[in-house]
Amino acid sequence: MNFEKPSILSLLLTLTFVVCLSAKVKVNSYIKFQKMEGFGAAVAWYYHLISDHTKKIEIYDKIFKDLKIDIIRFRNLYDINTSDISYLADIVENAEERRGSPIKILISSWTPPAYLKNSGSTVGGTLKKENGKYMYRKFANWWYETVVKFREYGINPTYISIQNEPSYNATWDCCLFDPYETDLKAGYNKTLDSIYIKLQEMNDPPKILAPEVLGIGYNLFQNFVSNMNKERFYGYAHHLYHGGDGNDNPDSFNGNMLSIASRYNDKPIFQTEYDYGSWFNTAWLIHNSLTIKGVSAYLYWALVWPSSGKPLIAIDNNNSYEIKDEYYALWHYSHFINPSWYRIYCHSDNNNLRASAYISPDNDSLVIVLLNVSSSTIKDTLDIQDFNINNAKSYVSNRFSKGSYFSGFNHSSLALQIQSGAIVTISMIGESTKMGNSKNFQPVFRLLQNFPNPFNIKTEIDFEINNYSYDIYGDIISIPFEGYAYPGGYKVNWNGVNNTGKKVGSGVYFCCLKTQYGSKINKMIYLK
Repeated sequence: MNFEKPSILSLLLTLTFVVCLSAKVKVNSYIKFQKMEGFGAAVAWYYHLISDHTKKIEIYDKIFKDLKIDIIRFRNLYDINTSDISYLADIVENAEERRGSPIKILISSWTPPAYLKNSGSTVGGTLKKENGKYMYRKFANWWYETVVKFREYGINPTYISIQNEPSYNATWDCCLFDPYETDLKAGYNKTLDSIYIKLQEMNDPPKILAPEVLGIGYNLFQNFVSNMNKERFYGYAHHLYHGGDGNDNPDSFNGNMLSIASRYNDKPIFQTEYDYGSWFNTAWLIHNSLTIKGVSAYLYWALVWPSSGKPLIAIDNNNSYEIKDEYYALWHYSHFINPSWYRIYCHSDNNNLRASAYISPDNDSLVIVLLNVSSSTIKDTLDIQDFNINNAKSYVSNRFSKGSYFSGFNHSSLALQIQSGAIVTISMIGESTKMGNSKNFQPVFRLLQNFPNPFNIKTEIDFEINNYSYDIYGDIISIPFEGYAYPGGYKVNWNGVNNTGKKVGSGVYFCCLKTQYGSKINKMIYLK
């Protein structure tokens, strides 16, 4: 007898467990930091790609109505490709038509004309010498004539940078300067003096940004600035091509950012060029630049470029274009935050959720930008102080979509969930609940007395900061905490062990909290 074997249906059930982290973001609209100059990008090369395009109206709408950049960076073409300034004029005209107001313009010099160079070429070399002296005055005259010529084309420069990456010997247009004059190279400091003095002869001269060096590593920025007369320029400028690990880890720039923030907070800081890393890491680096270094402006490198590069908008022919992911990294800031806004106090209690906030000059618009840098979803609750929300809209970019309306923000509970690798911008309309002028931020840090004191086995040391700080040490016996820290209160324990792991003897010890703003010292008594 034959028996049929019963068929067996196998089910494979896969359970996915999602780890959800939590965070609380505290915003105080009354505590203000740097004033914003704006966001932007460069059209230094390939400027004809827009003007000659069959869909240039769409492209201009994308740039100036959607991306809403405030600053556009041009290359100085005067006496090099002067006729091409007409392409730049077309960009400016279309920008101002869509904005309804002037756009800020930064003109950077890659090189002066060949007749001012000792190389006799726009590539390489430094300023030419005449009668044994560098031609600072003629270089200054060229810059004066540049501003006049650009204005004739309807382009009124807001800012100029007298030399792009002055220490970098490129294989394309460049001109080399040392921080101070040497036998081999002209001095950036003397060049700056000459140009500043010459520009004062005209009405409403442009503001000078300096030194626009290649990066913030190797003390390059500091070496140039230390030789410059600070009365000769408006704001600091630099790129980010060194000073970190190339944007694979945006936080790798933090040490150099903090060093600059602590020493050069007397003028606005402009990050004027960078394009390394993924789209998300670009947004992360913008966040760090704004919150750690305190930049007032962030400019991406290529606004338009063939797709072989890393532009915000790729154009390979006259009939099509592509909006790249990097566009949205900048968009989450540039579309919502305007010039003359202020960055305000914003602190996340979870370092995996990076948060920053900005408010309008009349205190009726507030923007929060959140980045989930972890591999897990984060459930976030906002604590917004001194601001009543009348209306709020939020937008998200992640690996699935870019710049989409985000329905996950609860206006009433101020709660939302943010996926791993996502950026969320929340734009709010309302009013400040405090009357009068907001507090200008003053750095404050407190070192509290250790407890217990005297102590035996171990003691607890509390300290509090209200701004990023660095180089926070214990005494010379032990370093219980070192690094940069987010605003808030902290506790560290010291168990009477020195840096070599050995117990110290009874006695009087001093606990020192050091930041870029000074130091605090308390006395402790250790009893064995």
